[in-house]
Amino acid sequence: MNCIVYKKYFKYALKFLKGDINPLIHKTVRHYNIAVIGLGYVGLPLALAFAKVFPNVTGFDLNEKKVKELQAGIDRTGETEPQELCSTSLSVTTDP
Repeated sequence: MNCIVYKKYFKYALKFLKGDINPLIHKTVRHYNIAVIGLGYVGLPLALAFAKVFPNVTGFDLNEKKVKELQAGIDRTGETEPQELCSTSLSVTTDP
């Protein structure tokens, strides 16, 4: 995904979370699949923000141990709460 498209959807996700977007518009973009590569200090919170808005969000990371921990609700970076990891549509994997 190029940078312009990324910025567009990130701005859209933020507006939706703030309640600044019409829910009818939201229904028209629910079919998009969002991927975030790298689930560190920046990637994980970004992936969670997208997962609160879009139903199909996948986070990729090369570190298998980190992926297993995230799947269990454990975030070593301390950027997110365990319940936040489990309450969104985010799926994490090492397999692109």
